Amino acid sequence: MIASAMQTGSAAIRNHARAFAANVSGTPKAGPLPSASVLRRLIGKRKARSDLFGADVFGDPAWDMLLELALSEAEGRRISVSSLCIASGVPVTTALRKIGLLEERGLIVRAADGTDRRRAMLRLTRRSREGIADYFAAPEGSRRDMF
Repeated sequence: MIASAMQTGSAAIRNHARAFAANVSGTPKAGPLPSASVLRRLIGKRKARSDLFGADVFGDPAWDMLLELALSEAEGRRISVSSLCIASGVPVTTALRKIGLLEERGLIVRAADGTDRRRAMLRLTRRSREGIADYFAAPEGSRRDMF
C-alpha cells in the first residue's frame, strides 16, 4: 500500500507537469504567486520531511526547483543555475537533467547573466507561474493539500 502511494522521480515530474498544463489551460486564472513567507514555510517543511524520511523516498527535485524559483521571484531576487542545483538537494547531474526537462516543458527559461557571461539565470515562465498560483489557490481539501 505504501509503495503504491509513493511516486518516484520522473513519474512525479510528469504528474506535476500535467497538473500545470491542466491548470493553465482552464479559463479561471489564479491570482499572484503565494507570498515569500508561505513559500519559505513550505520549502522548509519539504526539507524537514526529506531529512526525516530520506530524500530518496520523498524526493521531487523538479517541484522543489519550481518552488525555489517562485520564492526567488517573490523576494525579488534572481537565481542562477548553480544555486538552483544546490537548492534542489540532489546531485548536480540530476539537477541539471531536471532543469533541462523543466525548460523542455516550457516551465522555466534560462537567460545569460548580464554581469557575468559564465553564469546563467533561471526564471519561471508565465505558464508555470500561473500553474503554481492555481495550485495554491485550489480549495481546501484538494490538490494543494498534497504538497
